Amino acid sequence: MDDVTILLQTAACTNRLLKRLKDLFTWARMKKKPSKSRSLSIRKGARKDNISFSVNGEAIPRLIDQPVKSLGRLYTAEISDKHMAVSVTTQLTSGLKKIDESLLPGKFKVWCYQFTQFHRLLWPLKLCDITSSTVLKMDAKANNYIRKWLGLPRCLSTSALFGKNTLRLPMETISFGYKLEKNLHRWYGTEELCQLCGHQSPSLQHILSGCKTALTQGRYGWHHDRVLRKLAEVIEGRRLEVNKANVCHAYQIAHQNGIPDSRIVVMMYDDIAYNKKNPYPGKIINKPNGSNVYPGVPKDYTGEDVTAGNFLAALKGDTNAVKKRKPKVIKRQKSHIASVVTAIIYSKAKRTSA
Repeated sequence: MDDVTILLQTAACTNRLLKRLKDLFTWARMKKKPSKSRSLSIRKGARKDNISFSVNGEAIPRLIDQPVKSLGRLYTAEISDKHMAVSVTTQLTSGLKKIDESLLPGKFKVWCYQFTQFHRLLWPLKLCDITSSTVLKMDAKANNYIRKWLGLPRCLSTSALFGKNTLRLPMETISFGYKLEKNLHRWYGTEELCQLCGHQSPSLQHILSGCKTALTQGRYGWHHDRVLRKLAEVIEGRRLEVNKANVCHAYQIAHQNGIPDSRIVVMMYDDIAYNKKNPYPGKIINKPNGSNVYPGVPKDYTGEDVTAGNFLAALKGDTNAVKKRKPKVIKRQKSHIASVVTAIIYSKAKRTSA
């Protein structure tokens, strides 16, 4: 299933909700993975590292202990984005050193930087609030390596290296990509608008989770709802299969306890044993590691003959009311009904395609 985000005001409320979720997961036979979850507690704007949570005795790791990465961004316990500047700078330095230590010619090193390392930097620069001074320092570091790889003097200006001149190198500076992402609407003199709600200068948070039109139309939950709908279809199909498998199991119990087949009428759709999705063709197993309950089951009413009308007619012993060529019904005896052991095993549920 998809991820679940819990945001509550107190730790006690969070613990109660986690306990309730544990019960629901157990009921739905779903597996919990606390080790893949993270917790963060904030009180009056300050982080509280002494609060922890657990599910079924297994502790949920805190963000301060185990940061998590999502959509290319590393989420830590730091509330601000100051640490991201250090992380992105470290990523740039490490990438430049690896490219420099390779045995490729200088021009191929420049190609590797421009079409791999450069584009990997733009996404965190767009997501995080990193100052322009930090970006300029990163730019200077990258440009020194580019001059070295191309055999150019260190005194060569940035405008000569990246400008529209005789060189015309197919490269861009990090600061240009940063400004392009942050200030595109200022350059063209118009405000960017959200294509759905018309909000001016929509942020990444607005696009991913804050657009009122997308919220109203259910766009954010569309994929989530489709996953749940598919799960519901599979579970319902399995429930119906187990229901019909229990019909065979009920017959076996009645037969083993001495009830003759003449006193048993079996009604089932009979579309499990030889279904192409059955991993055991010709067998019906109604529980995990159970035995085959299909052998010997009489097929008195199958397919379209399994109707409520036929069920009532068989129960009353009325052969004229049964809409079937060779009906089988419970024949009444002269003795009291309490002393007559009879059974009608019935299942009308038709298997749905999952």
